[in-house]
Amino acid sequence: MKLTIVVPVYNVEDYLARCLVSISEQGLNNSEYEVICVNDGSTDNSKDIALEHSNLFVNFRLICIENAGLSNARNIGLQHSRGEYVYFIDSDDFLAIGALNLLLTEAIEKKLDFLGFDMLRTSGNSIPKVNSLRSMSPIVHGLKFIAENNYNNGACAYLVRKKVLTENDIYFARGKMCEDGPFTTETLSKCERVSYTPTAIYAYYQNPNSITTSHNPQHLCRLQDGFLYAIDYFNQKVSELEKLGELATARRLMNRRDSYVFFYLSRLTKFDLKFNEVKAMVNDLDKKGVYPIYCFPNSDYPGLKYKVATLLFSHPVTLFMLIKIFAINNKRKIRSNVE
Repeated sequence: MKLTIVVPVYNVEDYLARCLVSISEQGLNNSEYEVICVNDGSTDNSKDIALEHSNLFVNFRLICIENAGLSNARNIGLQHSRGEYVYFIDSDDFLAIGALNLLLTEAIEKKLDFLGFDMLRTSGNSIPKVNSLRSMSPIVHGLKFIAENNYNNGACAYLVRKKVLTENDIYFARGKMCEDGPFTTETLSKCERVSYTPTAIYAYYQNPNSITTSHNPQHLCRLQDGFLYAIDYFNQKVSELEKLGELATARRLMNRRDSYVFFYLSRLTKFDLKFNEVKAMVNDLDKKGVYPIYCFPNSDYPGLKYKVATLLFSHPVTLFMLIKIFAINNKRKIRSNVE
C-alpha cells in the first residue's frame, strides 16, 4: 500500500464529513491508500459520521479510543498504518481535489522521504482544484532544507516516508501542545531526500472552536507548557547540531527556538501575574540560556512590531508592566460585557 492518511477525530461533527469527502476525491485508487480515523472519545456525532464513511469506503477504517488528546490519536493511527507514506490531516480541515495523487506520484518517482507543500487559510468550504504541482525545490538532505527554508511546523503540511518515523522512533509528544514543531523538525533532520512545492494543497479552516483558538484559562496554561516543551526541544537540538558541526542548521533552529520564547512571553499578557511570578518565569528561561531573547526578530518574523515587543519582553520590569496593562484592559472588557 502506498499511503496511509491518519485523521484524528474529536467533536468535529460539523466538519468531519467535509474532510473525509475531500480525502475520497484525491484521484487515488482504493487499493493505493487507506484512511484511519481515530475517534478520540468524541461526545458528539463524530463517531457515527466516521463509521458511516468506513462502511461506505472499503479502505476507510475507524479506531475508537478513550480521550487522550491529538498527539496520542495521531500516534495510534501511525502505529496501525500500512502505507509506505503517511499523511496526517486535522478533521476540521480539508484538501484540494486531486492533490494527493499528484504528491504521491512525485514522492514515489523521486524516492522522496519528505514532500512539503503549502497551506491556504479559509473560512469557506472549498479551495481551487490542483491539476498540477508548481515548481519543485531541489532534493536535499533534511538538515540542509532546515538551514535554507522557513519550513512549516505543521504536521499536515507534508507527506513523509513511514520508515523514517518508525526507524528513528519519532512520535508526537503525548499530552503536549506545540508538538508539531519538534515532530516536524526531528523528522526533517532524519530525512535523506527532501523536496517542497509551493502548491496550495491543504485548506486550513479557521474554526473559532478549535484548540488553537481557545481562550479557556486551562487551555492557555497547557499552551504555555507546550511552548516550554518546544523551547527545551529546540535548545537540545541546537546543541546536538553544533556538536556535529551543522552550524547553519543550528542557527536556523536558534531562530525557531527564540520565536517560541517570544510567543511564550507574549501570551503571559493573558494572565494577571504578580511580579515575583514573572521573575520566576524569566529566571527559568535564563537558566535555559534563552533569556533575554537573542535571535528574534529574525527572517522568519521580520518587522518593527516584533523588534519593539522583543525589547519590552527582554526585561522583567517592562514585561511585568505590559502584563498589568493587559490585565487592567481585560477586566474593563469583562465589566463592559456584563453591563
